[in-house]
Amino acid sequence: MIDPEEAAGPREGGLPLKLRFNVADVVARCEELRRRGVKVTLHHHSWGTTAEFQDPAGTRCALRSDAGFGL
Repeated sequence: MIDPEEAAGPREGGLPLKLRFNVADVVARCEELRRRGVKVTLHHHSWGTTAEFQDPAGTRCALRSDAGFGL
């Protein structure tokens, strides 16, 4: 996924893209990432839950709940 406001160029410390992974349980995956030392920000929306973090190279990554995806 490429965020339109960042499509013009790379962000400081990373590329202008976000890798998104659909998972069954965002909260459980966040807890797992945090146990491994990853800083994760959890967001609750009316349409589902997401979480954002960066990989060691600075690439932005996100988790999204599977529930209701594609409906």
